[in-house]
Amino acid sequence: MREFHRVLRRGGWAILLVPITAERTMEAAAIVDPVERLKIFGQEDHVRRYGPDYIDRLQEAGFSVRVARAQDLFGREEIVAMGLTPACGDIYHCVKK
Repeated sequence: MREFHRVLRRGGWAILLVPITAERTMEAAAIVDPVERLKIFGQEDHVRRYGPDYIDRLQEAGFSVRVARAQDLFGREEIVAMGLTPACGDIYHCVKK
């Protein structure tokens, strides 16, 4: 998150999509066994599951965050071009202050 913030210019924005699947974000980079990661995080290559505190984490990284749906931010052509389907759910529209 901090790296996204660092590389954006002032006023730049990013759309960050993550599934919110935990009550609170949980991380365990020390788990290296793919089977264990699959069991805990739902994928062998993941090291965390995000919770509703995802927004707080983005703000702590320096972003102004707006939770929206694709149609709140973009027109139909842009939505199609970016592959934003209704299954995307909440979109975290992050702006570098």
